[in-house]
Amino acid sequence: MKNIKTITSKLLITLIVLHLFSCKKKKEEDPVVVNTITTGAPTVTTTASTNDVTINITNMADNVILQIAKDTIYKPSTPKYISAYGDTFSVTKFRYYISNIKLKKQDGSYYTETESYHLIDASDSLNTCKFNLKNVPYATYTAIEYMIGVDSTRNCSGAQTGQLDPLKDMYWNWNQGYIFLKFEAYTSSISSFGGHNVEYHVGGFKGATNNIKNVSLTLPSNLVVDNDHISKLFIKANAKECLKTPTTISFATLPTAISPASSKPIANNYTDMFLVTTVIH
Repeated sequence: MKNIKTITSKLLITLIVLHLFSCKKKKEEDPVVVNTITTGAPTVTTTASTNDVTINITNMADNVILQIAKDTIYKPSTPKYISAYGDTFSVTKFRYYISNIKLKKQDGSYYTETESYHLIDASDSLNTCKFNLKNVPYATYTAIEYMIGVDSTRNCSGAQTGQLDPLKDMYWNWNQGYIFLKFEAYTSSISSFGGHNVEYHVGGFKGATNNIKNVSLTLPSNLVVDNDHISKLFIKANAKECLKTPTTISFATLPTAISPASSKPIANNYTDMFLVTTVIH
C-alpha cells in the first residue's frame, strides 16, 4: 500500500510539472503584437502601412528660378524680369498659402492631409518650400489636389497658430481674413517713392469676391508609397503667371490690388501657375 501511495504521489507531481511547463512554453511562443485594433469584433493584429511623402516647390519666373530682390532701386545685379505686357520688374516678395492637400489613388479614393496649411515664401526656400505629408497610406497615386489660399471655415474659426499665425504677415485685420498670395515688385514703368511700387495682396472667400482657387495636377508618373523609402514630388510655381492669362496685367493700369474685388484678376491668373515636374519613388 505504501508503494502504491508513493507511485501515485510521484505521478501527480509529474503531471503538475508537465502542465506548468506546457503553459510557460505556450506563453513564450505567443506572437508579439505590433498594433491591435479592437472594434467590438475579435482583435485584429496589424503592421505599419503608411509612410511620408516629401513635397518640393521651386518658385520660378518662367524658365529660371525666381530671385527675390533686396534692392529698392535697380542695380546691375538686381534680378529683372519682363512681364507679358512688356514691363520690366523685380520681385521683392512672393508668398502664398497652399492648403487642403489631397493625393488621389488609382481607385479614385483619396489621402487627405490633416491640418493642411502651408505658407510658401520664395525668399526662404530652405525652410518653407519643402515639407512632408505624414502617414500617407501605401498605395499608388496619380494626382495631387489642393487650394491656393485658406478655406472659408478656417478664415472664420479655428486656431490661428503655426502656419496660420497672423504674425506671419498674411492676415487682414481690417477684413478679418487671410491673404492667400502676396506679390510685391519694383518696376520702372511707374513712379516710385521708395521700396516696391507694385503691390498685389489677394484674399477673399465670400460670394462674388471668393478668390479661393482649387488646383488639380495629374502626376507625370505614378507615385508609389511603400515601406522602402520616402517618395518625393517636385512642383514648379511660375510667379509670372500672376500677370497673364486670362488677363494681361499692366503695372501702370493696376499698380495696386489689396482688396478681394480688385485682386480678382490676379487670382484668376495664378490658378494655373503650378506644374508637377518630377516624381521620385
